Amino acid sequence: LELFVLSALREGDGRVDTLLGANHTFVNARLAALYGIEAPAGDGFTRVELDPSRFRGLVTKPVLMALSAHDQRTSPTFRGKLVRTRLLCQGLPPPPPGVESTVPSPGELSTREWVQQRLDNPSCAGCHELMDPIGLAFEHFDAMGRYRDQDDGAAIDAHGLLVGTDVDGPFDGPSGLVDKLLA
Repeated sequence: LELFVLSALREGDGRVDTLLGANHTFVNARLAALYGIEAPAGDGFTRVELDPSRFRGLVTKPVLMALSAHDQRTSPTFRGKLVRTRLLCQGLPPPPPGVESTVPSPGELSTREWVQQRLDNPSCAGCHELMDPIGLAFEHFDAMGRYRDQDDGAAIDAHGLLVGTDVDGPFDGPSGLVDKLLA
């Protein structure tokens, strides 16, 4: 992550568009395995180009995906909050006192079902509609930040919705979200 950011700032044009939209990163053999790509020769970090339909800039780096997830499952809430607060610089109200924050076990509910329960609950929807539909963009990334096409045997639906911005509307996956944010 640090090499990517430094590269964009020092060797690239230093623009936000590059930080959000670039489809390259730096990997060693261990990190290449996490990305699901062929390991580079040698022991050091090597710049590699990534599939832009899967990986776009800063927001799809495995470390950020892992830091904004639960131990065993993803978190559209945490990932959406990351985008809302860190990229859009918008504040969010704190959760109400006594809110239930139990995370369903993998296989108990799909992530979409879990998100929909909060969006259907009037006491939760006001805040969760600002985070969860954004975070769904990143469902192709498991709790460790590895790209995947399925979650518990079901195809992943990474469609989301951006609200409360000047570029509101639907998008599909991280590339669609990045395109909206860069519009």
